[in-house]
Amino acid sequence: MAQIPKDIKLIQYNLPERNYYREKTNKTQIVWHHTGSNGVATSSIDWWANRLGGNGTIGACIVIDRTGVVYQAFSSAYWANSIGLGKKEIEKRIIAIELSSWGGLRFRNGSWRSYAGTKVSESDIVFYDKAFRGYTAFQKYSDAQIEAAVAMTKYFSEKYEIPITFEYDKFFKYSKVAVGGESGLFSHVSYRKDKNDCHPQPSLVDALKQM
Repeated sequence: MAQIPKDIKLIQYNLPERNYYREKTNKTQIVWHHTGSNGVATSSIDWWANRLGGNGTIGACIVIDRTGVVYQAFSSAYWANSIGLGKKEIEKRIIAIELSSWGGLRFRNGSWRSYAGTKVSESDIVFYDKAFRGYTAFQKYSDAQIEAAVAMTKYFSEKYEIPITFEYDKFFKYSKVAVGGESGLFSHVSYRKDKNDCHPQPSLVDALKQM
């Protein structure tokens, strides 16, 4: 039986039932994202709960904060809209894992800043010589986040018999096989050319290769 490693701290932080679908569906894909927000996982879940006057159905099963603590918003057996293509047949098969991170950054007013204007220290930034999805700088995913994401991915892989062999081009580029429903491990960029989560941080790539 699949078990979450004992060194992973998992907290139930429930998304209201109106904000996801309590429908058990066959899971065939695990998809990594980043939140595009501050490092507080609960703030993302709260935002999902309150958007559209509390009637939105965007969300993810798992959100991992900067310290590596895992927050579960609803059972992995259920589903919410996490990809944003307007296709329920895609959303239903996915288990979404979000890493709390600002994502892409721009240099403005003498500092590297998120889209919301929040300053990010250079020690917390990964820079790319070639732009990735329009950005040359991203907030780093913390080592603790990556370790927790790998652990939860392995857990869900075993629980739902989802293959998790990492392929760079399927994870960090638009992938027709992801959209088409091939079982496996992907990221948000696999489904949409306008998204940049997740970015190919070297330590994240190494962890995926070793998984």
